[in-house]
Amino acid sequence: MKHKLFCISLYVGFLFLAGKVQAQWSGDMIYPVDEKPVPCRILAANSAQIQYKLLTNQQGGIQKIPKEEMLLAFKGNGSFMLPSAFGEWVQGADPKVHKIITRDQKILPAKYVAVEEDKVTYQDTASQKSYDINTGEVLLIIYKDGGHQMIADPADAAQGLAQVASRLDTYANVAPASATASTQATEASPYVNLTEAELRAFQEKAEQKGKDLGRYLSLISNKQKSDEDKIYAVDAAANLFVNDSAKVEVSTLGRAEKKQYPIKFYLNRLRLLPYDRVELVWIKAEMVSRFYKGDDGRYYGTITAQQLFRGFVDNKIQYQDVTEKNIEVVLGQYEVFDQGAKKQRWEVFLSDISVQQTRER
Repeated sequence: MKHKLFCISLYVGFLFLAGKVQAQWSGDMIYPVDEKPVPCRILAANSAQIQYKLLTNQQGGIQKIPKEEMLLAFKGNGSFMLPSAFGEWVQGADPKVHKIITRDQKILPAKYVAVEEDKVTYQDTASQKSYDINTGEVLLIIYKDGGHQMIADPADAAQGLAQVASRLDTYANVAPASATASTQATEASPYVNLTEAELRAFQEKAEQKGKDLGRYLSLISNKQKSDEDKIYAVDAAANLFVNDSAKVEVSTLGRAEKKQYPIKFYLNRLRLLPYDRVELVWIKAEMVSRFYKGDDGRYYGTITAQQLFRGFVDNKIQYQDVTEKNIEVVLGQYEVFDQGAKKQRWEVFLSDISVQQTRER
């Protein structure tokens, strides 16, 4: 297998870093024994082998991997195959929930998942509470869109999947004993005391602000717009945020490091990108969590969005990617005087923006 894998090692290098949590993958993937994962397009499978084409060489010949050389295979729709049942695909994805598979053989359904180097934070689908789990206790995540993310070594993940495969359709909504409620969603920090109608209204307002941000980002990056229009868009976009100290995280394909910039700096940086033309499209800005009370007394929620970016020089694409982002939303109160009486009003502001995944377009 080594000679087959060498040609794609550079391609997957930014996804699979030694000692690091691996990135989410949305296509077909084969995990060989003692080798790097193989991004590919699976063509056929039987009880003896899998046939596939390398993702980096779709015009090349058909590759084969026998049962005894494979730990696990995943398709882009979330189905997987194990050596113990070679030739049979098990559907692991559920279009309604993400699934976190733990080392103690629990399947945790989640409405929202965020992965860091040392912990996995997820929102429980039933209680709507957020929990933190040490990454050492998690094997992998199967996302509702069919993508998957290896947290543990693939050999451990394959053993764990073999134990829970029969329960993937009847998973229990139980948090692991070692999971701790997030500091932003504990019993001591209850949800906002608002009616369902008010909550829906604020969620809609938050989503609209997320969409407004995308509209301003497109305007700021548009090389055909005047500087006056761009400066207006920078100010308008900045006013969507709770304050100027809000941070925006950015990432680039091929670079593991993520950088953070204050919102105003980020917006002006976007305005000055060194391309002749920029296409920036902001899609799927939607609320994925209820508002909850943080330790600072404010109330928070999360919006997810996808950013499609293309930079052109001489009408040729020089760079393009798709970035999945989480936008923290702050729901705060402020005082107004109405007919001489002091009253409290609620307003929604955007806060820090983090990168969840950057992938090729």
